[in-house]
Amino acid sequence: VVPTKTEQMAGRLVEIVTKRLLSLPEAFDRLEADRMASLLAPAVEEAVRNECGHYWAVVLKPFLPMVLTRLVKSLQSEIEGVL
Repeated sequence: VVPTKTEQMAGRLVEIVTKRLLSLPEAFDRLEADRMASLLAPAVEEAVRNECGHYWAVVLKPFLPMVLTRLVKSLQSEIEGVL
């Protein structure tokens, strides 16, 4: 799943890491999980619709904000292991 704002999010992360000299975990920890989830939700919903059909996209849509927020928070705590 590739969010539509990937370039914007990556640019922000690179700026934080390079200009403010933060480690990747520190930079990733500064991202707002709720905001990241809202940026990811449309792309995830579209991917579900394309891969699984309209029905599943409708069923999953109410749960996406919670699930994506939890996913981002989990990634924040385990970012070094993910890379």
